[in-house]
Amino acid sequence: MELTVIELEMIIEKCAQRVLEAARIGITPIKDKISQRQAFEEFREVNVRSWYNEGLLKKVESGPYPNSPKKYSRIELETIKTLKENRKLK
Repeated sequence: MELTVIELEMIIEKCAQRVLEAARIGITPIKDKISQRQAFEEFREVNVRSWYNEGLLKKVESGPYPNSPKKYSRIELETIKTLKENRKLK
């Protein structure tokens, strides 16, 4: 997965626009870490599992035990989704 400078600038600009929109309407920006269940609901379970298995996505366990909740980065999920939609990732 190799991004050009232009593609990276577009991603950064999109994130900055979201933060500005959130500030403009008086809400706080969306938190970055979301639960596995929420990731499955927002990005479809099949996509999240596929991206994880392909090595495009990392999951973070929020506790020391094997059954501790799994968390994903919303920014990573949205970036992967955008790149997949624009056919920048296979």
